[in-house]
Amino acid sequence: MLIPESTLVGARGLYIIGEHDAIAFSPFGIDYEDSELTPQLEKQHRLLAESYDQMQQMGNLITDNLGSDKMRGIYLYTGHETDTVEMGNYVLTFSPRKGFDIGALMAPAGGGFQAEGEQKQIEQGGAVIVQTSADEFYVVGYGFNADVKLKDGVKSKFCGYDSIWEGWFENGKFIPGRLLNGDERNVFATYDKVKALKVKMFHY
Repeated sequence: MLIPESTLVGARGLYIIGEHDAIAFSPFGIDYEDSELTPQLEKQHRLLAESYDQMQQMGNLITDNLGSDKMRGIYLYTGHETDTVEMGNYVLTFSPRKGFDIGALMAPAGGGFQAEGEQKQIEQGGAVIVQTSADEFYVVGYGFNADVKLKDGVKSKFCGYDSIWEGWFENGKFIPGRLLNGDERNVFATYDKVKALKVKMFHY
């Protein structure tokens, strides 16, 4: 698959390469200079550049898994607020929720007041996911929160996170930054920056 024209959204590139093994993703007007960029457009352009950079830095981790069920992609947008992929023994469910937010936890299950018939608008988010061993994944992207569970039929009673490292890719290698613990021990990335996560699971 080749995408010759698309919008300037990095999440789309992460998705189309991770899920559909695209050989190219080219946003339309990427060379256009706008002297009146809004803060939102500036962030969108930066996230696009960061998405390209991290996919390039992942190197063989992407090219070696093209056409394989070891690599998947997700894309979240208004009207498609969840995305689920099965990889090995696990089911990964992605949503646009951000990280730990006590306000969100205390809010009603329905997310607060919303006019009847009104559809809540969300920012676009996406990721490419690569499984490198039975219990290890790399998740690279932004604007998502992921819930990882065992697939039906896997004979284990318990499943959890062994470790979640936040970092970045450089010259084909994952560079660990910080080990997520406590309230931040979740597979998530906000809308502000493309994040690379190394997730190791356990089950028994």
